[in-house]
Amino acid sequence: MIISHDLAQVMRVCDNVVVLRRGRSVAAHRIDEVNGDRLVALITGAAPGNLEVTTTGADLGERIIDAAPPVATEPSVSEVES
Repeated sequence: MIISHDLAQVMRVCDNVVVLRRGRSVAAHRIDEVNGDRLVALITGAAPGNLEVTTTGADLGERIIDAAPPVATEPSVSEVES
């Protein structure tokens, strides 16, 4: 098993491919059933040859993750010198 975005390598060494997008399995194919354009489309959610990404799940602007505020760090050298 390999996990890679290097599609040339994937096409060269794999017999099967499983595509994950946003942590979910969206496709599984024998490598001889897909080409590079189809894999990119599956990975991104875009139609082959189309850069527009289709969205599923959360609506635009809907909060999908909460993150803690940044943790204070030591000042950088430039901040100390000024």
